[in-house]
Amino acid sequence: MTMTASLSGIPLSRPFVPNPMITASLDEILLSLLRLNPDPVAQQTALAHLSAAEGDALVAKAVDQRVVGLVYQALQSLPEGAVPETILSPLRASSQQVARFTLALVRELKAILSTLNAADIPVIVLKGSHLAQSVYPQLHLRQMGDIDLLVPQDRVVQAYERIQNLGYEVYHPYLDDVVEAPAVLVSQNHGHHLTPLRKAPELPLVELHWTLCDADEAADFNLEEIWQRSVPTTFLGESARVLAPEDLILHLCHHAAYHHQFDMGVQGIVDISRIVDRFQAQMDWNALQRTAEAWGWQRGVYLTLALTEAMMGLPLPAQMAQSIQAIMPSPDFIAQTQALLLESKTARQTLAQVLSQEAADQALRLNLIQ
Repeated sequence: MTMTASLSGIPLSRPFVPNPMITASLDEILLSLLRLNPDPVAQQTALAHLSAAEGDALVAKAVDQRVVGLVYQALQSLPEGAVPETILSPLRASSQQVARFTLALVRELKAILSTLNAADIPVIVLKGSHLAQSVYPQLHLRQMGDIDLLVPQDRVVQAYERIQNLGYEVYHPYLDDVVEAPAVLVSQNHGHHLTPLRKAPELPLVELHWTLCDADEAADFNLEEIWQRSVPTTFLGESARVLAPEDLILHLCHHAAYHHQFDMGVQGIVDISRIVDRFQAQMDWNALQRTAEAWGWQRGVYLTLALTEAMMGLPLPAQMAQSIQAIMPSPDFIAQTQALLLESKTARQTLAQVLSQEAADQALRLNLIQ
């Protein structure tokens, strides 16, 4: 795969050269393994033509993109002998490692929810922990690194202290005084979650949110609506709430477009395709679109959905597709942004160093605040 030294016409200060091992064909194989309705014959044909080096590169890309469980599951479904053991073996080992970490994570989540419930602190389980239970067929197929929880702002300090009582400590504080006074972040509206907590290096970080986005990303975001539409559920017998499907998609789209400027890999795109598949019978696309426009998020939401359609084959309603076409910043936006999503973490970090936030905003033409 090649990538020019620009993003939507914004010149970079130095050339950006991706790993030559990661070819466009490998990218397409990876995406085909992540789609819900792949063509197994085409997959087998493509895999049969992979060299040993390309097989190693495919495994490395699956690990880098945090989708080893999904890729391993997809390859296992192919006929015996269709996939070399040199590909299956490292994926199997990585998938087992992810599964062990996932088990540790859900045990920690159960304990945290138990202590928050004992204090009558409302909590919404966000992102990976919600998706792993509600959207993916097996927990470990949605790889996670932390536990994200949303609690009311007036209870966030109390919740923080309750979690600390479980043995969690502040992890790499953003501000020195946060260790002693986490309320500083709340009162100053700094970011959207308190300093992460961690009990041990082999256990997940815990991020305690009081809102879903930073103040400068929020536009007309309405947190009260999020709580009103949230849905009660249980995690390993502990009560909690989760986002309504439409709000879940809005949150993931916002996170990808506005918070990460599409530099976070393909996992979020895969998530959205799986959410739509899981909740398609109850999805209210009109409500999703109205909310995106009311909050001033429509550009980021539409562009993320366009990427999901192009990369994952996500079917979109006609009205949504028309709205997307109306705001598409450039004809080559999808191809360029897909290339960015599929780059390795190292390559994305390199791009972040040479592309300023201002230039990224201009390149994507996202009006963050209307």
